[in-house]
Amino acid sequence: MAASIRKSKNAFTITEVLAVVVILAIAAIIVPVMATNTNGMQIRSAGEQLLALITYAQNNSIALQRQVQIVYDANANSFTACDADGEPLTGNPNTPDGVYRVTFGDDTPCPNVTINSVDFDETESLWFDRLGAPHGGDLGEEPLPLLTGDIVIAAGDEILTVTVHPFTGQITVN
Repeated sequence: MAASIRKSKNAFTITEVLAVVVILAIAAIIVPVMATNTNGMQIRSAGEQLLALITYAQNNSIALQRQVQIVYDANANSFTACDADGEPLTGNPNTPDGVYRVTFGDDTPCPNVTINSVDFDETESLWFDRLGAPHGGDLGEEPLPLLTGDIVIAAGDEILTVTVHPFTGQITVN
């Protein structure tokens, strides 16, 4: 009987080595870019959070046929969705207290983000009527349609503006 000779394979093929080199090269390009642009990522995240909060407030006003306001708290660096009496809207599964609130600064997912300005017809108040139309000014005043509405946020050199458009309440993030 002929003896069977078995070769053992103790080395990597050239294909396996090239695959690893390509993966490492891609990682070497991507990781530094991601690590150095944290302000850009934080400000985009903050803009999306504001967009979600304002959209929720507008949809809530339409669905429940009630006035809903966005309350700005400069001391807490936050915005909260509230009913007409100023009570926070609850039921948010993403926050420990269930309140629909967006907060920036220390001990938040966006620690570098600050609120530069809030201007809703020269006030810091935004509210939606039962049809979802935006209004500036205090909730108890005569309702006038919103003419201008901007929130400007910053993180380092990055600046982002969240705009609530008159009449429709369409929200854009630039």
